[in-house]
Amino acid sequence: MSEIEIKRKDIIWGYVAQFLNLGVNFLLIPISIKILTPESFGIWQLFVTIYLFLNLMDFGFRPTFIRNIAYVYSGAKTLEKHGFKRGDMLKKPNYPLLKSLSHFIKFFYGWFSIVMFLVAITLGTWYIHSLSDELINYENIMFAWGLYAMAISLSFYVLYYNTLLNGCGFIKEAYQIMAYNKISYFIITAILLYLDFGLAAFGWGMLISTVINLILSFYFLNKVGLSSRIKNAIKNKVNIFSIVSHNAFKVGIVNLAMFFTTRGSLFLASFFLSLQMIGEYGLSIQFVGIMAVFGQLYLQTNIPQLSSYRINNNLEGIRRITGETYVISLIIYFIAGLLLVFLGNPILNLIDSKTFLIDTIPLLLLLIVYLLDMNHNISIQIITTRNEVPHLWACIITGIVITIITFLTLKYTNLGIYAIILSIGITQLFYQNWKWPAYVSKELNTTYLSLLKKGSSSLIGKLSLKY
Repeated sequence: MSEIEIKRKDIIWGYVAQFLNLGVNFLLIPISIKILTPESFGIWQLFVTIYLFLNLMDFGFRPTFIRNIAYVYSGAKTLEKHGFKRGDMLKKPNYPLLKSLSHFIKFFYGWFSIVMFLVAITLGTWYIHSLSDELINYENIMFAWGLYAMAISLSFYVLYYNTLLNGCGFIKEAYQIMAYNKISYFIITAILLYLDFGLAAFGWGMLISTVINLILSFYFLNKVGLSSRIKNAIKNKVNIFSIVSHNAFKVGIVNLAMFFTTRGSLFLASFFLSLQMIGEYGLSIQFVGIMAVFGQLYLQTNIPQLSSYRINNNLEGIRRITGETYVISLIIYFIAGLLLVFLGNPILNLIDSKTFLIDTIPLLLLLIVYLLDMNHNISIQIITTRNEVPHLWACIITGIVITIITFLTLKYTNLGIYAIILSIGITQLFYQNWKWPAYVSKELNTTYLSLLKKGSSSLIGKLSLKY
């Protein structure tokens, strides 16, 4: 059997790339809020939200692809709809099966990019038009959205290359591509903003940087030798779609439901709150969301290794990665949260921002809600590496309940931002926040506190070896 091992360089590049991936929009905020009007800034937040929403429309295929690629690269002879077969494993990657899998993934993302362009250019255009048709810079907004829609479509096609590199354990290379892509996006967008391109700066920046992403993907696939090895393998005759789609659709529905429990509320808010208030709330959840994603980055980087441990039944390795993830996520989140509360608005005021964070009390509530959400989301991702989705209906019901309660409280009360935050937080507390951390602990024959202790001792040991 063959196990994927994640090295320190992979982790470092992961944090650098994700800092740029999430931090680029953060770094563009000081420029944007100084140049754009509050209304235009609010529209940009909606651009970002639509992009995040469309990312969910692959219905869980990408994480499912990565897991299955990791299984095959670890020596699995077959792929299963539910769980996996252990025991009879190859001692090297199964390239014939990998070729079949990679061909299907490329086909999938080719068609998916076309469908997403049609969705963005029709429904997305209608939505942006309905919110901006009376604004002075309407033409600039719609032109920017057209560019953004083309960039979104191309970015989905490029996901094929990133997925293949990630699943095979070439984490450093995948994150290097992401880093260079985001650096180019930042430079191009910032320059165009200063040249008074308005919202079109974001469209041009994303489109050009995505083309750069595609070129770099070709280069790295050839550099690590994956292109030639897959090309020279004899393709297995296996129905990949029937195998992968079984859990992929479930994961996709879960991701969609989880999106509506947090970011999706911004859509509802746009019909009841002012664009300026949407901008403030959007800015706040963007900062808090970045904190949560950084907290989960260690797990994301280790998903291929965790999937490899699963198929090889390495429970000790699974406990170690799980514990380390919980510890790192809590440390990052608490430190970032304190900085946001005490320095967020003062820094925005210092740079003459036209948009600020929401008030301190709702911001603290938002931080608590996202902390609990991050913790149970980590647990859900760990569960999914078993190639099982026991949390499907819980996530669907929670998402529906939150959407209904948020709509009713926004429409029939004067709670404003509190309506959104409390609807999410209270509903999640009833089940999701405690159920899945407990589920992981039980499956690994341990407790949440024991996982924290194990993660802490493991991380301290790694630091001791380094220094």
